[in-house]
Amino acid sequence: MELEGKIIKCGEVRSGTSERGNWMTQEFVLETEHRNGWKTRMVFEVFGQDRLQRFGIQEGQFVNVSFEIDAREYNGRWYNSVRAFDVRQRTTNATAPGTETVNQSQGSAPAGDPFEGGNNNCPFGESMS
Repeated sequence: MELEGKIIKCGEVRSGTSERGNWMTQEFVLETEHRNGWKTRMVFEVFGQDRLQRFGIQEGQFVNVSFEIDAREYNGRWYNSVRAFDVRQRTTNATAPGTETVNQSQGSAPAGDPFEGGNNNCPFGESMS
């Protein structure tokens, strides 16, 4: 699935260590504007330090987000998870299909180990809760 919109919030980077090694994740809020003027928001997660660095997501950017939706059960309740596998920065904020110019990222396939890499580029470390 794919949505386009504006990044209105960069969440706090979370990291830790599991049996598989170190991990890092960050949530972002994407705001979309529909043709009728209604705005909707979606929280999505980027998992892996390499992706966080490659996507370089910053507040105020207009982006196209490719993502998967999954659900998990915990204590009898179900929770959705929206995980981005590609984020491409747009050079314009046009919302009509076909009117925007897209700068492609390095691709949607994971590059190397998701537990390697540098720092994320989001200048905001505030919690989204």
